[in-house]
Amino acid sequence: MDNMAKKGIVKQEELDWTGVNDWLKEQKGTVDKNTLLEKLQENNIKVDEIVEFHDYVVRLAVEAKEEWSTVPYNFSEEVIHNFEQNGVVFKLLTSEKELSIEGKKMHHCVEMYHNQCAAGRYLVYHITHKLIGKEATLGLVPEIYRDWETS
Repeated sequence: MDNMAKKGIVKQEELDWTGVNDWLKEQKGTVDKNTLLEKLQENNIKVDEIVEFHDYVVRLAVEAKEEWSTVPYNFSEEVIHNFEQNGVVFKLLTSEKELSIEGKKMHHCVEMYHNQCAAGRYLVYHITHKLIGKEATLGLVPEIYRDWETS
């Protein structure tokens, strides 16, 4: 399992919180896939093949992209780029490179929204809570002829 984590097939933090490595160390000999899946299901841990496939496709896309564009998006003037509210800082991501960095940092596929951002159909903010240091990503999609809504 550690080799799978090194290769990026599974995340080390998932191995840690499931306790699977500790359980495997207690087993004598090799453990087959079905036994491992039974153990995971026994602990009410679901293996979601769709998420695994999604992560795999995103990883391939990111690896295939040699260079991310740093050309800034041309948002309308009404779009607020950076602001702070009650100790929470919102920073608008304004290029394909920034989306890529955000996706890697936050472990999601936000960089796949580049075309929508470039066309002004999607806004992405990196959010940081200054007091506790928690971070998140916020995506906004315009409703037709109305204000922005969260996604």
